[in-house]
Amino acid sequence: MIDLLKPDWGQAHRVRVTGPTSRVEGGWSLATNVGPLVLTAYASGVFRLRLGEAEVPDYGILINGPDVPPPTEIAEASGRWSVSAHGNAVGVDREARLALDRGERTILASQSGSPHSAAGRLPPLARLDDGSWFVALGLGSGDAVYGLGEKWGRLNKRGQLVTSWIADPEGATGEASYKNNPFAWSPRGWGVFVHTAGKVVHGVGFAQWSNRAYGLLVEDAVLDLFLIAGADGAEILERYTVLTGRPAATPLWSLGIWHGVAADHGLAETAERLRQHGIPGDVLVAGPAAVPSETDRPEAAMHKAQGLGFRICEPEASRESVDLADPGAYTALRDRQRERFEAGIDVLAPDASGPDMATNAATSGSGGAGFHNAYHLLRSRCLFEAAAHYARNRPLVFSRTGWSGGQRYPLQRGGDAVLDWEGLSAVLRGSLSWGLSGGACYVGDFGTDVEDQPEEQLHARWIQVAVFFSHSCLRSHGVVRPDALSAPTRAVLDRHLALRYRLLPYIEGVLAEAMSTGLPVMRAMPLAFPTEAEGWAFDTQFMLGPDMLIVPVTTPDNRVRTYLPRGNWIDFWTDEVVAGGRRLDLTAAEDHIPVFVREGAVLPFGPSVQHTGELDDQTQIERLVVYGEPKHAPCLARHDITVLGDRLQGVPEGVVIELINH
Repeated sequence: MIDLLKPDWGQAHRVRVTGPTSRVEGGWSLATNVGPLVLTAYASGVFRLRLGEAEVPDYGILINGPDVPPPTEIAEASGRWSVSAHGNAVGVDREARLALDRGERTILASQSGSPHSAAGRLPPLARLDDGSWFVALGLGSGDAVYGLGEKWGRLNKRGQLVTSWIADPEGATGEASYKNNPFAWSPRGWGVFVHTAGKVVHGVGFAQWSNRAYGLLVEDAVLDLFLIAGADGAEILERYTVLTGRPAATPLWSLGIWHGVAADHGLAETAERLRQHGIPGDVLVAGPAAVPSETDRPEAAMHKAQGLGFRICEPEASRESVDLADPGAYTALRDRQRERFEAGIDVLAPDASGPDMATNAATSGSGGAGFHNAYHLLRSRCLFEAAAHYARNRPLVFSRTGWSGGQRYPLQRGGDAVLDWEGLSAVLRGSLSWGLSGGACYVGDFGTDVEDQPEEQLHARWIQVAVFFSHSCLRSHGVVRPDALSAPTRAVLDRHLALRYRLLPYIEGVLAEAMSTGLPVMRAMPLAFPTEAEGWAFDTQFMLGPDMLIVPVTTPDNRVRTYLPRGNWIDFWTDEVVAGGRRLDLTAAEDHIPVFVREGAVLPFGPSVQHTGELDDQTQIERLVVYGEPKHAPCLARHDITVLGDRLQGVPEGVVIELINH
């Protein structure tokens, strides 16, 4: 294995086109010194490069290919082979140098320029002695790079060494993470996806490799690379999720508040306490110690909690070495859940680690470490299918781990962050990084299964932002012991949980949009505002859907610096109009974080309820709030309301229309 911090690229065997070439459907097959290189147009704006002869399992990472292959043109000139489709093109020359063009512009190409020594010379495409592959793609000085899964550092991965490998982050303080994805993209207009279940190491302008290159070290028998061209991040994500899928529809109750059950509480006791104190919630997440505490009558306790309007989420810990690539083992794990669903639970939460698959060979033949990431993907799919077969509702799986394609099986939740201010920032960056990687849903998982309790001010700030995640889970013991909260924190809790339920029509609409476009519910600045580079570095603030800008407070001094995008914005709390296109230094109030609504937006609000079981789908919208002159229809999943001129059309009878700065 190459030394990642001081690599000697002189040991790499450069790939070269050495022999005959032939045309294949949609592209070329080129003979090289390490096996056939097949270059094809795969879908609109998507090209595929596959190098190597081995048969490698897919594990369901890719969904079915496009129904109709794109019309393509293939050409050969001066030792260069190219494939064009829909105004985009990819080409490769005899030295295996790649170039991706969008229109007349080259947006990505193999790294150019060569140091004097062979050890420092990055090959454009190479095979290493250990069987891994290396690819070097050029970066311009100002090129930002996003994606690569749930990562806790800066959203722009430029300068970082990132490993795509599912691991316990142990507090979200380092590079390791539960949710990984070897997919990256740049506002320059390109995306790169490595189709593999193996480990991938990304040197993204990493100085020890090269400041001017994006290097990929891929541990797999075959290099299978997708190159994506797009106008901006939204189009690149749309095209990436054509390959790997988008989230299935989730039930309305999953958008309500999830509450963790403390180790010394049972389901029934927690349910009664929350309802007694008027704290809204839809789901109880039982930790490992919560269910045994009621072993005398576990079903009675579950039914009592459900009678109070709660759904039940229980852990599913498959610690035995189950080879889920074996259809028999897969079916057995799926069907083993039948009894639990029939007993009344609603969703399973698989253990974050699972068995160590590095010591177990998969039936599929990849075996060992090559099956590690695939195991987590297959387990999420298996438990999701179990819910589809046996649960009473739309299927869900409440999983911490994720790999390419795993976004099809919601929900993905955060890990156990350190309960301090930097921990809050890390969770925000992790959630937004997952969204920039094709993950539409992310559960703001606040708290831990142990007795750790944040200090009061931090507790309030975390609650204030948790309700704006796509899905929200509160595992802080102070929430299930509300009588222990101070009056100010309890007021914050009441105000924001009520707001969460009032925003459900909007959040449900945003989620429906994610299902059809691949856009995440929580949209980081580079994705939401691709033409405003001055705002990209503000990597803890985000758009909730198309209309709401959320600015978390992540320091104890209540000060926050934000970038407000161009146009007019309206303060959600005060209705004040604020001009955008600039940075703002704010001192946030203690009882809420800054939230701005885009001028021209129409936000739908529902009633404030204790749980979604109180809602009637036909009367879910109580109020439509119009911020200035309406410019587009409200984001809704269940109603078809349109804007004609400055008027709303199709508003259900009884819905109040409120005008703000109209």
